[in-house]
Amino acid sequence: MRAVTTRLLRAPAVAQMTKPIKGENEVLIKVVCAALNPTDWKHAKICWPGYIVGCDFSGTVEEIGREVDADLRIGDRVGGVVHGCAFVPDPSPFRRGIPKAP
Repeated sequence: MRAVTTRLLRAPAVAQMTKPIKGENEVLIKVVCAALNPTDWKHAKICWPGYIVGCDFSGTVEEIGREVDADLRIGDRVGGVVHGCAFVPDPSPFRRGIPKAP
């Protein structure tokens, strides 16, 4: 997969990354569109190299863990907001509150 990540000079750049492995209580989303907001540019300047940047996303549900308690199906179009630069200890914040597209 490709992702916008921080680089050594603290500037965001597109990089090839390994596909995440979802847990039993997580949803894997194939992101089609992502936005870089002013907060992402600011975080890119303070994060160590290799962090994924970006908050807003839209895409389709690719995998659903067995313990996910949500009305989602593979192929559903979804969108949401997550915290970029992996400041939160949970690297997979997609598992709750994913709104479906109409």
